[in-house]
Amino acid sequence: ADGVYTFRFEDQRSLFLVADQGVIVTDPLNAVAAAAYRDAIAAITAQPVKYVVYSHYHWDRVSGAQIFKDAGAEIVAQERCADRFRVNPNPNVVMPDITFSEEYSVTVGNQSLDLFYFGPSHGDCLTVFVTSPANLLQVVELINPPRRSEEHTSELQSRTNLVCRLLLEKKKQQKKKQQTT
Repeated sequence: ADGVYTFRFEDQRSLFLVADQGVIVTDPLNAVAAAAYRDAIAAITAQPVKYVVYSHYHWDRVSGAQIFKDAGAEIVAQERCADRFRVNPNPNVVMPDITFSEEYSVTVGNQSLDLFYFGPSHGDCLTVFVTSPANLLQVVELINPPRRSEEHTSELQSRTNLVCRLLLEKKKQQKKKQQTT
């Protein structure tokens, strides 16, 4: 989709959106990955990173934001993530500048990243991302093998239900928006 990219580092993938006025980055992973992430973005655009959005509080996904913060980006996370960072601090994790409860939208120019929190899942602040206008969905670490089969099945069913609820809600919102225009 136009303006929507994935950054891959080892076995991790993060999403970023390139707009006409800047870039929205998700999950900077760690300092080494974030430097490569910055270089990958620079190969596509000269636009600055305006926002870094955390998907959840696990350090393997969020400990690389400092490189973007130093360049002027604001950090966004679900409020429970911020609580976790205060209770269990890590010097490599940048505290969020912006927190939200259930829904939030980060917009730069012609791109938006809609953020949804549906309650505890993978950790207690997992955020689901939906890009706009491309309408692409990303849920990180939906399945984390290896697991015992009963645990895996239950976890997969729970997370699949979460994604289905999100998609239904998103479709309802779009339909409502179309009816009002």
